[in-house]
This record gives sequence, structure tokens and C-alpha cells, in this order.
Amino acid sequence: MQLGEFKKYIESFPQGAMFDFSISEPFSWRGDYSEPAFSLSKTPSTREDILANIELALTNTFHGYKGGSYKFMESDYVNFESGFGRWSDGGYTQEWIEDLSGDDSRTEEERLIKLMFK
Repeated sequence: MQLGEFKKYIESFPQGAMFDFSISEPFSWRGDYSEPAFSLSKTPSTREDILANIELALTNTFHGYKGGSYKFMESDYVNFESGFGRWSDGGYTQEWIEDLSGDDSRTEEERLIKLMFK
């Protein structure tokens, strides 16, 4: 799922909507420094909390684990990892999906977003 799609999906919920999960502030994904990443938490959050962190991804400049500066765009793909400097080749996302039920989403990230924020 692209960052812009993630944003639109969360915006589709009413103001003040509560989720059982939250995302961290964004960081540059170690798998591809030019892509945004978030860590996940089983901490309650609001629609506005999630959107604030997505907005940080769209407005801040990020630094890659081994250097370089990056600006993320709505067309960049969203990644999930346990933190800056980590790269699990999808294992982190898969662990979260295994804890939740699956659906017919196009990617694991899209499936995870739809499972967590509903």
C-alpha cells in the first residue's frame, strides 16, 4: 500500500475514531532508504494520532541508516519494522498478520493496515 492510500484509508474513518493499535513516528526503511517505515504498537490511538504520524512522513526529511537524505511522497510504499536500523524482509509484518485474521488485500502491508485500523 502506498503512503497516500494509507492516508486516505485512515481519513475514511470519522473524526475521533479510536483504534486498538498505533504507529510510531516514521523513519527511513532500511530495506530501501527512500521508502517510509513505521513500527506498530498495541497501544490505543485515534484517527488523528495516526494521521499526524503519516503527515510527518510527508513533510519531514529522513536519513538513511547508512546515509543519505530522503523526502517521502504519497506514491512511496509503506513498510513496517520493529525500529530504525532494522530490516526483516517482511518478517515483522508477517508476525503481526499471523496474530490477526487475513483477508484478500494485494500486499501484506495493505492487509495489516486494514486489520489494525477498522
